[in-house]
Amino acid sequence: MMSDPSMPGGAPEGWLGRIPQPVRFATIWVAERPVIVFAIATLLLSLVFILLPRLDLWFSRGFYDPETGFFPASRIPFAIWLREAANTVMWIIALALIATVILKIALPQRASAVQPRTVAFFLTSLVLGPGLLVNGFLKEISGRPRPIDIADFGGESPFVPAWQFTDYCATNCSFVAGEASAAIWLVVLVVVAPPRWRRAVLVATLAFATLVSLNRIAFGGHFLSDVLISWGLTLFVIAVVHYVLFVVPPAFLTNDAMEAGLTRLGLWLRRSVERGAKILGPAPIPADRNRTRRDVVMWGEGEEGEDDGQRPGNNRDGHGGTP
Repeated sequence: MMSDPSMPGGAPEGWLGRIPQPVRFATIWVAERPVIVFAIATLLLSLVFILLPRLDLWFSRGFYDPETGFFPASRIPFAIWLREAANTVMWIIALALIATVILKIALPQRASAVQPRTVAFFLTSLVLGPGLLVNGFLKEISGRPRPIDIADFGGESPFVPAWQFTDYCATNCSFVAGEASAAIWLVVLVVVAPPRWRRAVLVATLAFATLVSLNRIAFGGHFLSDVLISWGLTLFVIAVVHYVLFVVPPAFLTNDAMEAGLTRLGLWLRRSVERGAKILGPAPIPADRNRTRRDVVMWGEGEEGEDDGQRPGNNRDGHGGTP
């Protein structure tokens, strides 16, 4: 079975045909089994840093200046800007996708600007990966001090290896890397890219994720293990969500079913608003204007309430007295 071109990291056959056959088979095998591959990769990375914990110290030491006692990159303006770049891009994509859902509900007869299944894939993988697993769970319970906080780099806390949970950090701790997770999440763009652009998009997103992640290490904000394990966990979540939505989707999660569901929701909301408007009724007319045409004719007043010569006691020629 050939790889699904919509899968994260899926590759068009055109460029696969130009690489050596063993590499080609390996690429196809990885593309067809991303859940297994990313699970194994995360386990192997974890095992490496558990067996070689000081690998983290060795790598971070390359960005530390012992003479000044800080990480110089943390004072470079571009590096400071780059720190938030991944989160900014992530939020722009998320808000744009949410806007397409709102537009579909507001105009239910029109087709969605972005396929509902694609929107569900992006937002679900974002919430479960960078949102809940990385930032909501592991960073809050790991207790791992950041490099800038440990004694090896001028801080006060001891060095804690990956996957060892302590109480040296109370919240928003080093393990695992949130910005790196947000950056690697951007590989989901491969799914919506045209087939001929998928290789370029994959290379660009991986390069961007690498730059952002190295920047966080250079800041002294994370260890190498924080970054690589966050990559593995995030890609694993992306692969699982993709498998559920694109490979073996239940009937209610197919694109047609979600499109129809959004249409029904939009129509229901529209009918509810219309019924609410009818129940509330029109705005009441002010008391001084709540007068019928009969009142005007009876009392002989014009529309502005002016005397038109027809008051009781006046004759038709406008003079008083009885006729």
